[in-house]
Amino acid sequence: MVEFSMDAIVSFRSFMADSPSFLPAAGAAIALFAAKKVLDRFDLMDKICNRTYIYNICWEDPAVDHQVLNITHDDVIFRICSAGDIVLDYAIEGPSKIVVCDMNLHQLWLFELKIRMLRDPKLTYEEWWGIWGDSDVETALKVWKRMRHTMSADGRKWWDGRMERVFRQGFATTGSTGFIVRAMLPLFMWVTGFNLREWAESGFSHEYMVRNARVLENSAKWFRWLFPGILAPFAGVPANQIGPEFYTTEFYEGILKQIFLDPAFGKSNYFWRFYCERGYKDQTCCPRTLQREHFNALKENSGCFEWHHATVQETMERVQAATFTKLVLLDHMDWMPNEMVHNEWIALQRATVPGAKILWRSAFTHNDDKPFFNNLDVNDLTPKWYAKDRVKMYPGTFLSYMPRDDFPFIDSEPSLCQKASFLTKVKTSAKMILHPIIGSGADEHGDKMSSFYASQASGYDAVREKMLVA
Repeated sequence: MVEFSMDAIVSFRSFMADSPSFLPAAGAAIALFAAKKVLDRFDLMDKICNRTYIYNICWEDPAVDHQVLNITHDDVIFRICSAGDIVLDYAIEGPSKIVVCDMNLHQLWLFELKIRMLRDPKLTYEEWWGIWGDSDVETALKVWKRMRHTMSADGRKWWDGRMERVFRQGFATTGSTGFIVRAMLPLFMWVTGFNLREWAESGFSHEYMVRNARVLENSAKWFRWLFPGILAPFAGVPANQIGPEFYTTEFYEGILKQIFLDPAFGKSNYFWRFYCERGYKDQTCCPRTLQREHFNALKENSGCFEWHHATVQETMERVQAATFTKLVLLDHMDWMPNEMVHNEWIALQRATVPGAKILWRSAFTHNDDKPFFNNLDVNDLTPKWYAKDRVKMYPGTFLSYMPRDDFPFIDSEPSLCQKASFLTKVKTSAKMILHPIIGSGADEHGDKMSSFYASQASGYDAVREKMLVA
């Protein structure tokens, strides 16, 4: 159900005035609005996962992971798979073992394809780059014919029907994230009047983007209208991960400016250049996994992988106790109720050594909605690392260490403190502080205390928890 306020109407009028070529684009916007009404009627993410992979590349910055994790040869690492390229990056460091899982079987088949290719003794660096850098269909088919028999039966069947189409179309435009690039990027460039090809030909010049920064402001307005209801499922963002900031233009404008106004964008941001150029076009700006200097290490360590079509909790319950030394959980706990997080961490504790590093990301900058995290010493890495993260997908980055002691029983419901709004906490605290000045004027001590508690009784329990743990 869409509700329109006067602020929304004023905002939309400003949006129309600031966007060139708006009238021709209005038809597309109306079509997208109609599509949203249809999409509201079924779980689009579920439909996507039943047909294809969502991510063709991972949306986290492995450079941050390496700084935080400090991977060694003795490490046994767990990570949610996604597109698999970041665990390939981990493998360059030569850890003892890497275990991945994913609920989307197609993500695992994409990952398996990369691993089986790396394990092909005849694979050359030129072939590896040709497939995953240039998306060269002839090279992809040649290597596929040579190693397809090593794939799992279901993976082989799935790729048999798609190998040629995926690499002829261009790998960067596949999966649901690639669909956004193929279908929406030209529209965005058209309605905002930005010449993406000209910017690319300038070497993604910082000066060029500064002169054309208006495109980022206009794009932010489009994102504000289109992302929460239409584009989010294609980016793998479920409804319960979309906070109120996703409905503000400032949220998108801030992210876009941090990414595209970075002076080092053209030289180092291979994540977004992958989508802007529809593939990796420059071997000096690509993942480590596609750089010649790391190819031999990647091949040599490709035998360290194990993968599971399962949830995180199911995977933890399958492996031997005290297996993992480092775990990377991405943002999946954002989607989960507190009780499910609690149960998963009990399984995580069984499967990890005491003191194991656990890194996770979040669409939010805090974990206050889940009381379970009160059992952990959580280090908020966001202030240090968000500015250095080239992807800018997740506002929150957190690190903890697995406790030695078993987790206690916890109430699966959020506490009053965690349910209370910021305004409630401020009002209650103000009443507590100002009561001696604005109190009822009672003379007896008992009456004074009764008056004190009565003035903020409805909110006291909501702030007491913070007072006790401060």
